[in-house]
Amino acid sequence: MISSSFLMLLNLSQFAGGSATTFLQFCSLSLSTLDLHSNLLHGRIPTPPQFSNYVDYSNNNFFSSIPDDIGTYMSFTVFFSVSKNKISGIMPASICSATYLQVLDFSNNALSGGIPSCLIENEALAVLNLRRNMFSDTLSGNFPGNCNLQTLDLNGNLLEGTIPESVANCKELEVLNLGNNHIDDNFPCWLKNMRSLRVLVL
Repeated sequence: MISSSFLMLLNLSQFAGGSATTFLQFCSLSLSTLDLHSNLLHGRIPTPPQFSNYVDYSNNNFFSSIPDDIGTYMSFTVFFSVSKNKISGIMPASICSATYLQVLDFSNNALSGGIPSCLIENEALAVLNLRRNMFSDTLSGNFPGNCNLQTLDLNGNLLEGTIPESVANCKELEVLNLGNNHIDDNFPCWLKNMRSLRVLVL
């Protein structure tokens, strides 16, 4: 019998298929690391344990939308990935409650709508990977003066408009990938001052 009273790390990557609730029904609130990547899990995305800081649901068969209240369970989360699933719908506004996020990876899904401006304005984010979805509209919001982004990958969406000049605030940016969108802009010459930039795809 597994006691979950003090369970802090659960790694079931490359383990099995089935519903994620099967694995999570015994998880305690103290669980800080939840790694379920590369299984055959399906159904709705489970809400993370409330005090988790690392959550990886990538490379499964989740096909629902993102729960509207998911951000309320991510107050301490620094890493969250649901890449390579079949997630659809919009990104809920509650994601703005996850103010400690450093890595957010929703790549290779079918998400649509606009990208919440709070993600652009998040000072903690180091990696924002939303490539290969169906996000549309323009990039709203301003990258903050103390932006910590190192990777911004929005390749393969339906984004329009221009590239925000506030990207220049991200002094640590190494990867800027905006290719395969509908962005209509002149070449952003101000990028020449970004000395950390190593990969540029427009």
